[in-house]
Amino acid sequence: MKFKTAILTLLSSKDYKPLSGSEIRRKLGISKKQKGAFYKELRKLRKEGKIRKISKSRYVMAKPKPSHIPILSGTLVFKEGVYFLSNNEEEVRLPNLINTLHAVEGDEVIVKVERRKIGITARIVKVTKRRLKNIIGYLVKVPKGWIVDPIERKIPFVVNVKEADEGLKEGWLVLCRITSMGERKNAVYGKIEKVYGDPFNIEIDKEVVIDKFNLPHEFSKAIESELETIEEPKEEDFVGRTDFRSLPTITIDGEDARDFDDAVDIEETENGFRLYVHIADVSNYVKEGMALDKEALERGFSVYFPEAVIPMLPFKLSNNVCSLVPDKDRLTVSVIMDISKNGAIRRYKIKESVIRNKHRMTYEGVQAILDGEKKVDERLEKTLKTMEKLAKILRKRRFKKGSLDLDIPEPYVVMEDNEIVDIKERPHMFSHCIIEEFMLAANLCVADFLKKHYEYYIRRVHDDPDPVKLTILLTFLRKMGIKFELPDEFSSKDLQKILNAVKEEKQKRIVSYMLLRSLKRAEYSIQNKRHFALNFDNYTHFTSPIRRYPDLVVHRMVKDVLNKRKNDYSNLKDVVQIIKNRELATENAMFYMNDIKAAQFMKNHIGEEFTGTITTIIPTGFFVRLKEYFVEGFVPAHQLKDDYYQYVEYMYAMVGKRKRRVFKLGDDVKVMPISVDKFAGEIDFTVV
Repeated sequence: MKFKTAILTLLSSKDYKPLSGSEIRRKLGISKKQKGAFYKELRKLRKEGKIRKISKSRYVMAKPKPSHIPILSGTLVFKEGVYFLSNNEEEVRLPNLINTLHAVEGDEVIVKVERRKIGITARIVKVTKRRLKNIIGYLVKVPKGWIVDPIERKIPFVVNVKEADEGLKEGWLVLCRITSMGERKNAVYGKIEKVYGDPFNIEIDKEVVIDKFNLPHEFSKAIESELETIEEPKEEDFVGRTDFRSLPTITIDGEDARDFDDAVDIEETENGFRLYVHIADVSNYVKEGMALDKEALERGFSVYFPEAVIPMLPFKLSNNVCSLVPDKDRLTVSVIMDISKNGAIRRYKIKESVIRNKHRMTYEGVQAILDGEKKVDERLEKTLKTMEKLAKILRKRRFKKGSLDLDIPEPYVVMEDNEIVDIKERPHMFSHCIIEEFMLAANLCVADFLKKHYEYYIRRVHDDPDPVKLTILLTFLRKMGIKFELPDEFSSKDLQKILNAVKEEKQKRIVSYMLLRSLKRAEYSIQNKRHFALNFDNYTHFTSPIRRYPDLVVHRMVKDVLNKRKNDYSNLKDVVQIIKNRELATENAMFYMNDIKAAQFMKNHIGEEFTGTITTIIPTGFFVRLKEYFVEGFVPAHQLKDDYYQYVEYMYAMVGKRKRRVFKLGDDVKVMPISVDKFAGEIDFTVV
């Protein structure tokens, strides 16, 4: 089973040419030590009729027998230039897809696999559920009126508009409602519902992203009515709570943060440390059945853009009553941990509490104090130094136990007067690590607490990596001169050894990125599963209830135990499914916003030369990240004029057919931006 997916993926790839068993083994980077298991899997696949042997002992995919030609159903998925059919259990690659029904990614379809003269094909015979109701696109003038050209390249049709207002301009961005979805090559028709106007008007960005991802962004009158009943906490609200207001509590957040979920305190003890993590008690105000709660679930998460935020909760709660703002008494749920000198959590308590934030600090400010560049009160400096000391101990212990240390940079869009003036890498300092380590510790304690009291609760889980991508990664490392073998049963600890084996900083970033791509997405679940990347057997999210709905549910479950209340959480599975969908939409919206900001920014740099690094290679070209700006663009293979280039997956490279020039992952190249499509989120480069 270990090599099955890798073998089948290689043999079914578009550019595969028949290879012998030993050639397949070498191409997949399988060591001589593991060749026994590899050949056993090869024989098994041949016996099952999935592959066959041809002349010169070479292997190819077996042709399906007529009786095995299936009719499949599922959701259409498009990635890296290939269509797949997905159900809840697996994804099936669709060969030579014939799509005459205007199906798009996300549609539920029925597919018939057939044998034709061109080979095996997959034909969509029915669309059972369509995803698209509206399309955002650019206006194009045609003799009979207008068509709308979708901003999504995955949409395989344009929309004809019969009636349109006067004053429209070609190239403007519009939202079009589909009125008639053509079948069997017939045209698709629609009606313009909204005109955004000039696509390079930066003021339309937020509205377009909201519409594209259907993000809830307005609060109802029912919610406004509920907000009127919510007041600042008073002394009577503190009855029955542990009073931590005498502690020198601090918050550490970004410069522009407004919603403060978490605050911390620390004491050095004879046996180690006592760490306090105080989290805003949102569940005291947002209760099940309220309109506020229903809206929070529908949103799932706060959405953060460079110039704005769409909060999960109204600002009265997220920025004020719930937020742990300076010099105000606030209701919290606190995790108090006794931690040994080597970072082991010896015991913990969870208390409903009240705190007062004495110091609203920023990551930059704390780092300056730790580095000795900024002077503050001696007691505060000692507190921060103690926090730094504990965070280093916790971090060292966590990595020693197998957590992955993936340094993945993020973009930071710098805006002034509603203009993008720079896009740079978001700085990551040790002050960030302090809060990260303390929140991880609190989440672990809460996960342990829930396990003691519930059969099912919301976990944060992370599945094992994709074996095919890991095999390709190991092959790539060998090309770099790094020989590394993974045991049959590997853990994140083994993958961390790969990162440790890469010494050069630039190579380390590339390997970290490749390793990240081989990992699955972390997600919420009620299943008893571990978190692979962190190497935690039991983990949850508790520390951000202002901006994450799952944390709010976890708070309710914890408080029900503390108050000896019995509550019905039989709908937890349904809640988790909603949360998973909302998390995906939220992430995609934020990534997309960064992409359109980058495209807008690079429009002013078309024709300029830049140096960049190749970060990703796919069959149609490669992505380059610039060094001067934290911006990534695409070099299409057809832009490489000096040769015909082919994608060689196991090398992570584009190779010229005649001159054998190679563009490989991690190479530095000189590029020039030649075009941008802002709302496709695309920047095209050419190699200089």
